[in-house]
Amino acid sequence: MVLSSPVLMPSRESAMVIWFSGLSHRGGLIRSSPIGALSHLAWSAIVFAAPCLGSVVALSTANQHTGTYRHRNCCPTVTSMVRGALWTDQSYYNGASIVESPGGCAVHVVLDTDTVDPLDRADYVHEAMGAAMVSVEWQWIDDAPAAAHGVISRLGELTVCSGNTSARRVERTPALSRDGAEPTVFINLQIAGASAVVQGGREATLRPGAMAMYDSSAPYTLHSNQGMAGEFFQISHSALALPTDVIRRACAASLAPGHPLTSLTFEHLCRLASDRTLFGTPQADLAARPHIDLLRAVILTHLGTTDKAAEPLDNTLSLRILDYAGRRLGDPELNAESIAAATFISVRQLYKVLADADVSLAEWIRTRRLERARHELAHGPATVTIASVARRNGFTDMSSFSRSFRAEYGVSPRQWRADHAASADHNRSVTQR
Repeated sequence: MVLSSPVLMPSRESAMVIWFSGLSHRGGLIRSSPIGALSHLAWSAIVFAAPCLGSVVALSTANQHTGTYRHRNCCPTVTSMVRGALWTDQSYYNGASIVESPGGCAVHVVLDTDTVDPLDRADYVHEAMGAAMVSVEWQWIDDAPAAAHGVISRLGELTVCSGNTSARRVERTPALSRDGAEPTVFINLQIAGASAVVQGGREATLRPGAMAMYDSSAPYTLHSNQGMAGEFFQISHSALALPTDVIRRACAASLAPGHPLTSLTFEHLCRLASDRTLFGTPQADLAARPHIDLLRAVILTHLGTTDKAAEPLDNTLSLRILDYAGRRLGDPELNAESIAAATFISVRQLYKVLADADVSLAEWIRTRRLERARHELAHGPATVTIASVARRNGFTDMSSFSRSFRAEYGVSPRQWRADHAASADHNRSVTQR
């Protein structure tokens, strides 16, 4: 759902926009500016980027006579980390989309320069990405307008950016690396083509399937003649929980090339980036930790400290079990025995690992199958029968599927499909007016 409902905005002369620059409420920078002093593009960047990252965004209407401020937070429930959407007139966020999660929180930021005047696109990308991730300098492919298309999402302490740009060079300069932002690392997954990462006197050339890391607290440069593209994962130093000197030793290098753990992690992170159903759910914070553990294990394996890599690898066993199960939900024969055999553990150990993670395997499989079926019924072609949808998602008995679906969602599969078809027709008619 794209939030585009207008609200009454305070006057640009009497209002301040306040935002929290940083990955969390810890270690970021409080910044504020009069709305009138913000460029159109800067306002756009702050409004659509900050909610994705759990940043505090508030409008503060100033009383010029008393010097007091009245703040309106962007989310009705303010927790230790605010996640919410600032509902604003379309003109303010200038073509960018804030996408709402099923729970009502904005967890995805969609960046699309096709909606921006070509003369403004370079500034748009510069300000938007600076607000959403870190500030960098961009150099664009000659004789081509600046272009960027992608999605930035937050999963607990993990920020995921998927997309492509026409930038041939991205540089975090020495001055920018001292801008006071919370230190973070980026993991770059090279999907296609080639690119290079330069940092700390080292340079790594990346081919498809390679992973590399670089550190925002030190200068770095990214190069690609075809334009920068791929999957990028941002993690704070504190969440990665590795000493700075260890992080620096692993930067600007292809991480553990050819190692099975690298391949497993690469494939898993690609699937995470392509299927963001966990983002914005109550389980998001818990789900992020195993991914970070996997990345830590890859880094330590690359550095040759296999003894230290063993612990995060053990910690990700439940993730790898559920990852295997999640990729085979359509198999009606999926069970504990087949999963245990595929992950080279006993059934007894499988149940113990999942119990420690507070996961019931049968319930987890049933719930994920229902979620996939619900999504297909809402968004798939109406010509596909409900029975086909059920079978494709591992249900062999139609009556059992219907009972489980009604118990989980309160309506029958047929009614769910009809309700969403009616909603889609209504949205189309509103758009055409």
